[in-house]
Amino acid sequence: MLNGNPLGAVYSLGTITVTTAGTPVALSANSSLSDGFGTAGSPSPISANTIKVHALKANTGLFYLVFTGGNKGTSNNIALAVEPGTTESLFCPFEGNPFIVKAYQADADTNGNAAIIDIYRF
Repeated sequence: MLNGNPLGAVYSLGTITVTTAGTPVALSANSSLSDGFGTAGSPSPISANTIKVHALKANTGLFYLVFTGGNKGTSNNIALAVEPGTTESLFCPFEGNPFIVKAYQADADTNGNAAIIDIYRF
């Protein structure tokens, strides 16, 4: 269950922890990534205008937002690399929510690194 309205402006995907570095974790680890539209067999994916990643201060390496199917080991798979204790975002200033959230996963340099991930919709 998402925290917030999946059709609304802001909601959290929660804290995503990468158990094994180099093995990406789905952003749906804590919540569904469908918005209730479509059909039961083929729900529409959540889209967002901004995906914000806040890497926890206790992390001991970078936390990555990578494209689904890739990992941090190949640079063209990395959408964001976030230093411990900092926040980075994928942002598009235009309406239309261009980022399909299930197209991204989390990865990390160190086992157990985590980040809080929020998405914003226009």
